[in-house]
Amino acid sequence: QLGRRGTIQRRINRRIVLQQHQGLEAYRSELESNRSELLALYEDILINVTGFFRDPETFRALEKKILPRLLHERESGMPVRVWVPGCSTGEEAYSIAMCLVESIPASSAPVPIQIFGTDISERGISIARTATYAESQVAKLSPERQSRFFKRVENGYQIVKPIREMCVFARQNLLADPPFSRLDLVSCRNVLIYLDSDLQSKVIATFHFSLRPEGYLILGHSESLQHFPDLFSRADNQHKFYIKKSNRAHV
Repeated sequence: QLGRRGTIQRRINRRIVLQQHQGLEAYRSELESNRSELLALYEDILINVTGFFRDPETFRALEKKILPRLLHERESGMPVRVWVPGCSTGEEAYSIAMCLVESIPASSAPVPIQIFGTDISERGISIARTATYAESQVAKLSPERQSRFFKRVENGYQIVKPIREMCVFARQNLLADPPFSRLDLVSCRNVLIYLDSDLQSKVIATFHFSLRPEGYLILGHSESLQHFPDLFSRADNQHKFYIKKSNRAHV
């Protein structure tokens, strides 16, 4: 998602220095005549901070406290539906898919898993769809996860096909495009911090609409829903896990 005004200004100044322009007016002229630089600035402004199992404590809590509730006494054939808005290059969506697969007992019936990763960056979505990552990105994972969920390919490590098939990636403007619905879980970590309060309200109402009754929302460490007590309640005191309240959202 696009950053706040101060972040955007810093990114513009960085491009001005890189392109060796004397000031903003000269750089604006460059943008008007050079589409490749315009696209480079656009991608530079987007906030892409991600990684597999980023903030491991959050994922351990997810595996212990949230996923068992989603999987317990689930109707046969009813899919677990997850949305990861602001998914960047896909690592968060794939990490949740891995956690879900690990959380389903081998003796139980298969549970369909549908994970939707969206981002405004076409470049990020393209990388997510290829599901191929550098060795340095995969090396931090346990040997068990590396062997179970990745295969060696010519230019790195690719997510294995069964996990890839659980995840669908699409370009989406979170503030304007239609949301998903009937979701069990939304993981949107560290996107709200880049939005002003009015836009935050719009996005949070969207999440409330998208979730099933008592569906879960995960936010980043620096984010909070304290101003929206009518929409969500805290599901975990230590982590930013919230559960949907059943009353209607006011968009």
